[in-house]
Amino acid sequence: VFIIDADGVQYDFHAGQSFVIPKGLNCIWKQTDFVRKFYVIFNDSSGATSTDQKSLKPLLINSNMGLDEMAGLNSNDFIGELPEMSIKLAYQDPTGQFDVGVWESTAMTRVPGDIGRSELMHILEGSGEIVNSDGIRYTFNAGDTFLVPIGMGYQWRSTEPVKKIFCSFTPG
Repeated sequence: VFIIDADGVQYDFHAGQSFVIPKGLNCIWKQTDFVRKFYVIFNDSSGATSTDQKSLKPLLINSNMGLDEMAGLNSNDFIGELPEMSIKLAYQDPTGQFDVGVWESTAMTRVPGDIGRSELMHILEGSGEIVNSDGIRYTFNAGDTFLVPIGMGYQWRSTEPVKKIFCSFTPG
């Protein structure tokens, strides 16, 4: 996929890469081959846009970017040992409701509950299991992409480290 901005700058994206096209970017989408994509469109009705339209550009989500340790984890949110988690927010929309980034964690089991956001996840490394409020189990492995909608009660379990790219919507 080639994205060409209003100044004629071309950004090239290839199979296996993830990227963000910020709302308000004036661009041309060009593809020369068949493309299969998983995508999220966040179209906030507030009309909020970037204050600097010239700074808008397609953004590659680099899964190897340095992640920051997540401090302040609450042991009440987990069963068993407190995991080590790291995150890097690569993009946040102007309303602060939509985030894209990379997250990783050691093995863990979350307490069942509603997380309060919708999240599209693409597993880069490891595997995990979601058990929904009806007790149905779903297993996800490296290469899988899935959506957990807001309001879905569930529990996340992993017996190995997991790394993912996420697109998360938390209503403001």
